[in-house]
Amino acid sequence: LLLNGKKILAIHPDKKEIQLQDGMAFMYDKCIYALGATSFIPPYKGAQLPEVVAVRSIQDAKKVRDLAQKSMNAVVIGGGILGLETAWEIHKIGCKVCVVEMAPRIMPRQIGPETSQKLKDIAQSVGITIITAASVEEISGETHAEAVKLADGTLLSADMVVVSCGIRANTEIAAEAGIAIGRAVLTDANMRTNYNEIYACGDCAEFEGINYALWTEATQMGKVAG
Repeated sequence: LLLNGKKILAIHPDKKEIQLQDGMAFMYDKCIYALGATSFIPPYKGAQLPEVVAVRSIQDAKKVRDLAQKSMNAVVIGGGILGLETAWEIHKIGCKVCVVEMAPRIMPRQIGPETSQKLKDIAQSVGITIITAASVEEISGETHAEAVKLADGTLLSADMVVVSCGIRANTEIAAEAGIAIGRAVLTDANMRTNYNEIYACGDCAEFEGINYALWTEATQMGKVAG
């Protein structure tokens, strides 16, 4: 049975019941919690401006494309995989792009220093500016994005801003149900939570202190939970 357009209101582990917002309820023998994650946008001043976007859905990607087609300067906050991929696509559209990364180098979680430098050199050779070891203070503009201000006072012109600062696991329903939470829903090697009948997998799950939030790991977690 597949039900679309339904919203989960609560999980009741004591009754092994899932309650939907419309009043429907389902009993379970086993339950897999796979509610994913949402993009994290730090509470910068100006984060609410219409040209500020985080990429998580198809709609987000379309918004980035539409903004890039009518923008001259874009700032991408975050030099991880998604941030760099987004920067490259914006660059191909013809918009001038600057990537700002808080860490001393780009993609610090995925690659070593030498490869990171090579990737930075390649990006800069095609005109993408990359600034590392820098933090964002605010996004300037009254009604529309105009610039990104760094902590050292540097102003980067920006009529669009893409925020790629990671994700936050959707744990609210799990927490209310008494399921153990760390950065995400805590699981063992079998993806089991602190309730024997409830499992978690994907971007909302955490194993041995790590919330991977990557497609390959999420897929394997789903297989194990299943």
